[in-house]
Formats: sequence, structure tokens, C-alpha cells
Amino acid sequence: MTNLLDMLESESEFLRYMINLGNPGANDQRRYGDSEQVKYVIDRGLDKYSEDFMNFPIDLSTSDNPKEKPLLDIVIEGFNGCLERGEKFRILDLGCGRAEFLLDLYHELEKRYGIEAVKNNLVLVGLSIADLRDNYFSEQKRHSTRDLLATRGIKYLVGDMRHLDQILHEETLNGFDLIFSDMALCYIDPDYMRYNVLKQAYRNLKEGGLIAAHGALILGHGETKYNPFQGKISRDKEFIARHLEQEALKKGSRLQIDIKANNLFLRKESVELSLPMMYSLGGSQLGVVEWAAELRGEILPEINKELSRLLWKVYYTVMHDFLPDNCIAVDYADHSTRTKISEPLINMLFEELNTNINSERQEKHMPAVDTETILRAIRKYTTS
Repeated sequence: MTNLLDMLESESEFLRYMINLGNPGANDQRRYGDSEQVKYVIDRGLDKYSEDFMNFPIDLSTSDNPKEKPLLDIVIEGFNGCLERGEKFRILDLGCGRAEFLLDLYHELEKRYGIEAVKNNLVLVGLSIADLRDNYFSEQKRHSTRDLLATRGIKYLVGDMRHLDQILHEETLNGFDLIFSDMALCYIDPDYMRYNVLKQAYRNLKEGGLIAAHGALILGHGETKYNPFQGKISRDKEFIARHLEQEALKKGSRLQIDIKANNLFLRKESVELSLPMMYSLGGSQLGVVEWAAELRGEILPEINKELSRLLWKVYYTVMHDFLPDNCIAVDYADHSTRTKISEPLINMLFEELNTNINSERQEKHMPAVDTETILRAIRKYTTS
């Protein structure tokens, strides 16, 4: 079967689908397939969304003794509040696939509150391009997701989330209490468009509403030349994440970024979302090492692609000296020559190796290596 991403390589394929859809609004929908490649993973091979995501603890409070709550508890708490006020609790799933998560949530709330309360007080909306694959590109036709969900009162929209504002406006939908997304935002290119979608989602929240996204990738490594320094990259990502959270708080939003789990949670408390993100002219995120250095007022040592490659060679060679069973990339090494590297870069490399070597040796219950020994090993393969 043809891969969806290959089929969507050009604008014309997406537009041809829209034309053949037989939908009176197809002409309007064509603009959703613009000249950028539509990059989503539709059928992720998951029967249900991750339970870990629903149970991931959220803390968006500012108290000294914060209390974390699972996302499911927040849904139930919000639904209870709407029941008391006689209002509707509105939920949007961005990149919902065939909306397994919305169906699970519908049945969970129906079991707790009964069918009448769910019908009268719950609005579930899913946005995806799953039907594009199932009804146009796939060799095996499937029933329309929209028709399947309509029996549960779940509204299903086929469209590109990069145009979220326009799609929701045309459907007269807004004011969501919760917008969530699982492993969908990360497939949007270029990087700045993910932030753009996040801002659009934020605009369509009620005041006090919540965005919960797994696999958001709002903050990645970026286009950094300092790839051999993976430890520094990780630390700088954490530094920038905390910086963004503080900046959001100053402007009236509560933001939580979990780098390890790649989760993002955002509570709306201002009209517009404004984060000091940094992108290149091409829309790619600035490298986190360069970004963090700018925030700290630091000057990084000069590096280029060739030097970066040589640093990788030295890194793996020295790692192999101390962890021979753990370094598969030692073939990069050339023991017969010494690589010319500036002293500041050698110092950065030493910090990286010192941390990683002893961390891995500790995990293997091996004795630590003193700093002088590691530095001498680096000097065997480098010259400043």
C-alpha cells in the first residue's frame, strides 16, 4: 500500500482529494492543503491513546504546596462544574485519528453520569485527516469516521490543524474547556507552525481552559551545531523550558513543559499566548545551545559542521577507551591522527565526557575514572 506521506508529497494530491470528495464546501476546504507538505501520522498502530497521558500529573498552580492531578480527574472536575451551572463542557481532540480517545472518554463519562447528562452537557469534537486516508488513498475503503461518531453526538472535522482558527470559525465552534492532542503536533513542519497551532488552540479556549498535548515538540533540540554535546543540549532544553514557563506566567498564562515525557500543559488566563520563541528565517527552531547562551549572555566557542564531525569522532574514541562494550560508533575513530580543536571546545568536550563516562560506569558498577585520566585521553586525540 502506498505510504500516506508519499501520497501527500505535493499540494495537488491533497487538492485532488478535496475536489473528488463530493462535498459542496470542497472549494473552501482546498485552501487547507497549501504548498507545505502535510505531515501527519494517521494510523499510529494504537488501539487507544496512552493511559500514561491521561494519568500524567498536571500542576499549573502557583502555590508553595502544589497538588498534581491526573488529566482525567481534571476532565471530571470540569464536567462536574458544568453540570452544576447547567453549561456544556467542550472538548477538542487535535489530530484525533479515528477518535478512539473521544469514544473512550464518552463511554467513561456515560458510565459515571448517565446518557442524558452526557448528551445535554458534553460537546466532543475531533479534528483529523484520517478520513482522507480511509476514503481516498486507502485500497480498502472504511466507513466514514464522521458517520460512526455521529451516533454518539461526537462532531468530526476533516482538516489541517495549521488552519485551526478558520476551520473552527466556519463550524461556529470555539470556547473549549479542554483541547488535547496525542502525538500529532510533532508531525507539523516547519517548527514555527507548531507554535502557531498552539496559539490558535489557545485562542479557542475559554478563560481558564486547558491545553494538554503529548508529543507537542514545541521545544526541540533545534538547529544546533553543538550536537556532540548531548548532555549540554539536555540541560539547556530544561533551562529554556523553565524560562518559557516564567515568561508565560508574566503574561498571564500557566505553562508546564515536561522535556523527558515531551508533554505540554497550558492554562488560559490571558487573551493571547505570547512566548519568546526563537526561530530562523526558514521557520526552524534556533538550537537550544545557542538559544541558552544568548539568554545567559555567554559566548560559545566557534564550531562548524566539519569540526562537529571531528568532535563526534574524538567523543566516541574516548568513550570506547573507558567503556569498550558500550560504544558502537568507535569505527569513526582514526587513532593515527590528532584532531585540531580549540581549547574552549576541548573543555566543553571534557565536561561532556567526564559526566557521561562516570555516569555509565556507575550504572555498570564500575569504579569512577578521575578527571585527569579522562583529560589525558582527550589529549591523545586532539591538539589545540
